[in-house]
Amino acid sequence: MHRIKDFFFKPRLLFLAPKRGDEISLKPIQIVIRVFVALITAGWISFLPFYLFIIYMHENSFFSYDFFVEGIFGLNTFIVAAAILVIFMSLYFYGFFLFLKLGIQQQKEEGRNGYRFITWMFILVSVLIHVMFFELSLANDKPYLVLWLMGISAMFCAFFYSFVGHGFKKNLQNWLSPILFIAASIFLPFFNQDVTSEVVSMGLRSFNMGGGKSIQIVDKSQNKKAAFEVAGRLILLTPKNAYINSGDNKLVIVPISDHTEVNVW
Repeated sequence: MHRIKDFFFKPRLLFLAPKRGDEISLKPIQIVIRVFVALITAGWISFLPFYLFIIYMHENSFFSYDFFVEGIFGLNTFIVAAAILVIFMSLYFYGFFLFLKLGIQQQKEEGRNGYRFITWMFILVSVLIHVMFFELSLANDKPYLVLWLMGISAMFCAFFYSFVGHGFKKNLQNWLSPILFIAASIFLPFFNQDVTSEVVSMGLRSFNMGGGKSIQIVDKSQNKKAAFEVAGRLILLTPKNAYINSGDNKLVIVPISDHTEVNVW
């Protein structure tokens, strides 16, 4: 019993605890660099959803001008929902590292660790999440998806880890983590464009906005000669157009108007 208790509660890795604010000297040039990096990071994060959708469009051999002009609100709403999902997924995968760091810091400064229980709990959650996602990806014959999700989760958690537990001075000094985050968020989707496209497709399918969902568009105008009906696989639905794969990789762009009926299932 004593060995079990010692395994779970013995202080470890105290050398990883971040320095206290009074141990850090801050130079003006570091503040300038950090502000500059913060502006770049904010700009890239705002552009990241467009980047992912450009990859999706490239993989599906089309480009939608109206999506970026007329669909900004819908795109931002979609990305906010996706970002919240990714952040929670990242915490489920590797969130225990954040609590591990906080516990080590508290152990060094106060001689106690109030994060042990939640750290072990998140380790258990991480194991279960890994097992569940591996089983789902193998069942759908898409093992690469879980590796992509693990990579994205690790990237976000590493970014959060670099700031958690640090004081204001240390976070001002930390310009390398945002740069590495930008680099990782550029190259990970770029070198895995097929997987990135599939992940975007999953999000579009959940909102019935694309990703290969079945679609039927019927024109119900009074002019019977101009009436038409198109069916196929929906690639992307924008405020003005529906981009459809009608078979044999043939792309059909159907304008959406007041007299068209769109059925997606």
